[in-house]
Formats: sequence, C-alpha cells, structure tokens
Amino acid sequence: MRSEVQNAVRKYIQYYEWMNGIKGERAGTIIVLYDGAKRGLIESIARLQQDFNEIICSSMLLPVNNSENIRLELLILKGDGKLR
Repeated sequence: MRSEVQNAVRKYIQYYEWMNGIKGERAGTIIVLYDGAKRGLIESIARLQQDFNEIICSSMLLPVNNSENIRLELLILKGDGKLR
C-alpha cells in the first residue's frame, strides 16, 4: 500500500512538469476514501502520516458509511514546494 501511494504521488508530480519550478511555501490537501475493514490499511495510512508529519498540519477522519466501514480522511499539508 505504502509504495503504491508513493508511486502514484511521484507519477502525478512528474506528469505536471510545471511543478518543477515551484519554490517557497505551499499548502495542499489529500483526500483518501477507503474501506477501514481492509486488513493493514489503517496501519499503512498511519505510517505514511508519521513519515510525513513535518508537512501534515492537520487531518480529519469521517465515517462515510458505518455499516460498510467506509471512511474519508482529509489531510491538510503545508511545506516547501521544492521537490526532494
């Protein structure tokens, strides 16, 4: 899961070449809709949040459908726009 998310973000950034010139502080959001019953998924998301805690300002978890354990998580990010 973790490498899939990281690869998706990298591909997205590479696809938009205009992002290469971005410098300075930026803010953004990531919205994740997932099935909380999937084995290991919540732990993977928590590890990603720990790995990037320096740019995650806030997060909010909302139950979308309790009977099916569907969750929506909103992450608010703030950090340097320069690519690593």
